[in-house]
Amino acid sequence: MVLFLLNTVMISLRFYFFPKSFKASLLHPTESLFVPACVVSFGTILINISQYGLDGTGQWLNDAVWVMFWINSVLAIVASCAIYLLMYVLLFLEEFAKFNQADDLAFSWSTQTLTLKFMTPAWIFPAYPLLITGPHAGILSSYLRQQRALDIIIGGVVLQGTGFLVAQTVYAAFIYRLMRHKLPKESSRPGMFVSVGPSGFTVSGLITMADSAQRVLPEDFMGDGALAAMILKVSANWVGIWLWGYVFRPPALPELFKCPCHDTNSTKSCDLVLSYLGRGTLLLCKSW
Repeated sequence: MVLFLLNTVMISLRFYFFPKSFKASLLHPTESLFVPACVVSFGTILINISQYGLDGTGQWLNDAVWVMFWINSVLAIVASCAIYLLMYVLLFLEEFAKFNQADDLAFSWSTQTLTLKFMTPAWIFPAYPLLITGPHAGILSSYLRQQRALDIIIGGVVLQGTGFLVAQTVYAAFIYRLMRHKLPKESSRPGMFVSVGPSGFTVSGLITMADSAQRVLPEDFMGDGALAAMILKVSANWVGIWLWGYVFRPPALPELFKCPCHDTNSTKSCDLVLSYLGRGTLLLCKSW
């Protein structure tokens, strides 16, 4: 919480003293990808509150985190859709400007580097607010009463699935980019590790939500609530094993120790942190 507030204050000061930097951040082909990180931070704080704060407090905090889960879900949808929509608009305007050979101010704000040739798996970053809703729902549903927990699980599965499917579309685009333009530039190659995160968080969310299902499903759910909960738990574990193949990214390994990190807005460090976080979450979930 302290680090989140500190970062919020510092970036607010940046935008205050340099007003043009706010628009520049939203339109920058790399920096704009990290705008939804504020929603990821907010969701992570809520996960910690749900995991460590509900046991020693009263009903008021249970009600608060239930409301905050849905607020965070709305923020995740808005943040992810807004950035991807912005990327689409920039790409469309750039191609339209090239087609019409337009040099007027209407297209002067369109970036010239947001093209498929320079695409990396870092384009998955805007989907991360959706990808942490599953683990959040799994943890929170183990503390709430039955009906609320069931609603949380359903919402978590929907949003987690949406985020994971968005990640798959980015994977497909990146494979197409590799076939046409080969590997990305050296400073961007560690970004290939970021593709670990979506599968890790998805497995964590599915397993934790399936574990809570045994407690929250009604007895007559789909005819037999206990049987349905057991099927969900078994299915979640097998899906987790199936997704295990997404953990390893051998093409990026040789570039881990030799690529420079002097480029502006290089995502090397952040990519590695998020990918290993996803891998560690998956490992802990599987071990449990």
